[in-house]
Amino acid sequence: MRDGLRLRFPKSARLRRGADIRTVMRKGVRRSCGSLEVYQAPSPSNRPRVSIIVPRFNHSNVERNRLKRRLRECVRNSWLPSVAPLESAPEMVIRARRGAYEQRYADLCESVQRCVEERP
Repeated sequence: MRDGLRLRFPKSARLRRGADIRTVMRKGVRRSCGSLEVYQAPSPSNRPRVSIIVPRFNHSNVERNRLKRRLRECVRNSWLPSVAPLESAPEMVIRARRGAYEQRYADLCESVQRCVEERP
């Protein structure tokens, strides 16, 4: 909770279809920030939407799910509230690289913030 408000990561803020994710990755602007790759493209629906991709890289499912939860929390707390009032909201795909498993939560959030500061 931030300032007494409950921040959520609703279904309307998620890219869920594989075709939508591939479109953003193919047509979007790619940025590399350390252990993350971020693809951004303008949203046709003018709603901010995000998808998080975490490959296994020989890690256990527990470690993979932990990394996904951390990235989702970073997006939910920092990115979604900042783009919600915008009229031209982007769609974004965050793909973790091998080094993301070793990063601390604060470093992951900083990487996400740094990658998404510039909007297409």
